[in-house]
Amino acid sequence: MRNRYALVLALAVLLAGCGGDDPQALVASAKEYIAKREFAASIIELKTALQQDPGNAEARYLLGLTSLEAGDVVTAEVELGKARELGYGGEELQVALARTLLAKGEAAKVVAEFGATKLSSPRHQAELRAVIGNAQLAQSKPEEAKNAFNEALAIDPGNAAANLGLARLAASQRDLAGADKRVATALETMPKSAEALLLKADLLAVQGNNAAAEKAYREAVAVQTNPIPARLALIAHLLRTQALDKASVEVAALEEAAPRDPRTSYAKALLFSAQREFARARESIQQVLKVAPTHLPSLMIAGRAAFEMRAYAEAESHFRKVLQNAPNAIGAKRLLAVTHLRMGQSALALSEAKELLAATGDDPSIVALAAEAYLANGDVAAASREFEKAKRLAPDNASVQTRLALVRLATGEGERGLKELEAAAASQPDDYQADLALIAAHLRQRQPDKALKAIDALEKKQPNNPLTHNLRGLALGLKRDFSGARASFERALRLNASYMPAVANLARLDLRENKPDAARKRYEAVLAKEPNNEQALSGLAAVLRISGAPQEETEKLLMRAIAVNPSSPRARFALVNFHLRNREVSKALAAAQEAQVAIPNNPGIAQALGTVQLAAGDTRQAIATFTRVAEMAPKSPQPLVQLARAQMAAKQPDEALKSLRAALALKPDLDTVQRDIAGIYVATGRYDQAVAEARAVQKREPEQPFGYALEAEIYLAQKKLPQAEQTYLAALKRFDLPALAMRTHAVMTAAGKRAEADAMADKWVRAHPKDATVLGYLGDRAIASKDYRNAATRYKAALERQPENALFLNNLAWVSNALKEPKALEYAERAHELAPLHPGIMDTLGVILVERGETERGLELLDRASDLAPTNNDIRLNFAKALIKAGRKGAARKELEALSKLDGKLPVQQEAAALLGKL
Repeated sequence: MRNRYALVLALAVLLAGCGGDDPQALVASAKEYIAKREFAASIIELKTALQQDPGNAEARYLLGLTSLEAGDVVTAEVELGKARELGYGGEELQVALARTLLAKGEAAKVVAEFGATKLSSPRHQAELRAVIGNAQLAQSKPEEAKNAFNEALAIDPGNAAANLGLARLAASQRDLAGADKRVATALETMPKSAEALLLKADLLAVQGNNAAAEKAYREAVAVQTNPIPARLALIAHLLRTQALDKASVEVAALEEAAPRDPRTSYAKALLFSAQREFARARESIQQVLKVAPTHLPSLMIAGRAAFEMRAYAEAESHFRKVLQNAPNAIGAKRLLAVTHLRMGQSALALSEAKELLAATGDDPSIVALAAEAYLANGDVAAASREFEKAKRLAPDNASVQTRLALVRLATGEGERGLKELEAAAASQPDDYQADLALIAAHLRQRQPDKALKAIDALEKKQPNNPLTHNLRGLALGLKRDFSGARASFERALRLNASYMPAVANLARLDLRENKPDAARKRYEAVLAKEPNNEQALSGLAAVLRISGAPQEETEKLLMRAIAVNPSSPRARFALVNFHLRNREVSKALAAAQEAQVAIPNNPGIAQALGTVQLAAGDTRQAIATFTRVAEMAPKSPQPLVQLARAQMAAKQPDEALKSLRAALALKPDLDTVQRDIAGIYVATGRYDQAVAEARAVQKREPEQPFGYALEAEIYLAQKKLPQAEQTYLAALKRFDLPALAMRTHAVMTAAGKRAEADAMADKWVRAHPKDATVLGYLGDRAIASKDYRNAATRYKAALERQPENALFLNNLAWVSNALKEPKALEYAERAHELAPLHPGIMDTLGVILVERGETERGLELLDRASDLAPTNNDIRLNFAKALIKAGRKGAARKELEALSKLDGKLPVQQEAAALLGKL
């Protein structure tokens, strides 16, 4: 065929030079070649004709059409445009123009320009509607696409493009049989359609019929004018089926036919990746990225190759580029999170893993990734929970021993579960997930010696993984062997100088030893090598706050973290919270608005923006923002509760009621929402209407407690204590729920019946030996009345029922510290291990540490707690007191000055002003 085309070219040039065939004869010859699908020959004829007659509109149209069929979209667009300018009147031009736009990826433009076009020729109208359908399909509008395809088939039942479009729709809905029928219909009309053959091959491959799929791919290669796309599809199929030898043959054939085509380099990179020759894959894919720097599949290959070669910074760059162009690319998000784990950017990895969990639900690979991220961040409780969930979701992905061991642990058979987990770890020499789960379990149970033994086994499998030595440091720290912990963390850094968990742990040890300058230098050392390391920037900012550095210096670091990682929610949150801590609401609002623009579809960012808007008094914007948050998280009641608060601030009580009712529909046991609803009715003076609604709810939903609780709360808001008590007692007798028991106790106490209330609560507790919530509530009541001994007794009883309840442990730590009991620190440490990111728990532990002389570590925890909860004034006051005790009056003054600007009626403001006066 090549020789024939060469001969045709030579003859065409000779004839043109000798004044041979006229343009019309050349056009006629080109049409014959087009009919035979010999597009290369037809292009030669048409170009020769246009040399003699540049204004030949038909030749321009045919050249555009053949270029489109040959895959040259740029030439097609130019020539078809010229044909239109020259007045070519055939309706087929409209179809060709629409097809060209679609081939360029401009689907929206296709619909805008040709969606309403009506052609007189039924065949052309059918073709155009099929193109419109494909454009709608490209925009993820399946119903509109289906309608367009059906319109095409109503005009021309044999239209191949419409049948193929409906086949793709059927396949997307898992109707593979329907898709097969549509493809067969298309092939009856156009038996040599490469597009139909490729789709047929894809469907066969999806159904596991690999041999038939390979045959169909080869048929597509044979019939396609430009065989590169079909051959690429064949190569991809052969690689999927591990037929590497066959794939090598096809790649060689592709290289012979088109050695300089970027798609050849792409095919070579695919093959090298499958052969795990990542250096060669990296070299080949760079050839593609030179001409197509945003080609997402190539960026993924480049990222994977760099990752496997441990060039993590390069891998991170490639994956970030993918996500800039395709924010919802789950594969890229997952690999970016794994890359951050390997880089030691554990906080980033955890944030990304949480986003993945929200997007994918119960994908076991994502759950396992989240578990490793939690573990890298030192949250052993969450890590253990996620490892258990991962193995439960995908029991066949790991050994039976691991699955059974984790089930045992989850159901309380600790010893048996641990033994089975040990066996699983020992039986899997190439997999260390069981080892990580075992270590997490031992650390969670505060068994450092057993954890160290498991880490010894892990080190044999992963001696050069900094995670191994970071875990050893955590276990040694649990034994209070801080010099040994320091040595382990430093060993992790020798393996990876930027492994941030080890850097952060060493900085905490420095702070524990009252060496803030040493902690600062650690982060600065990382930044000297990696100026854009977000975790190092935020860590240094925290140390600066503790050491009393100027606010401008801290703000500069946070701004820098955003500049180098503009799509990082963590960096954005840090800046918003920094301004809120400093009572600079206008700056916080500007930062939140910028975050919203940079990361438009992040519910957390939107929620932060709404909170700041509400703090700034912009209720209208806050309502709009919280409405959008509720739309983004339709199964979460919290955005609706926040929306209701914004609506109340805007004096829209009826709208707030609607929002709160919607929240209750999602989670009927939200007793705080019930009280909010009652409060709105009372605040607006609609007592009778409120009671009527409560009773209507009781009638409509007699098996739900909400209507009864609402009626009681309305009486309580009116200070009608007898009616409230009577209604709650009736509801408790009917539903027997802990929330009702607690509210009944509160109402009886308010009515002056403390002894009766306590007797009722104690009786309920004895009747419900597995419930701990009422005991926790009674402990909280005892704290409120400063009955610390009774509170401690209640919390200890609650912990017997729920030994891993972090809030019970935190509250027990608080009262034990008030009672000067030595175990207060142990309780606080345990609570922090279970919930390391809870600001209230950080606050308790920080206060206790400062009181016991571990000033720097306490300050670090109080600073982090203030950052996580910038509007919690009690935490900020504790932080200021700790700074005063540490002799850092300058830093303390900044905190107290911010608190002194609060409402003068608040106790926090009064105490802050008094302390400020003494500095």
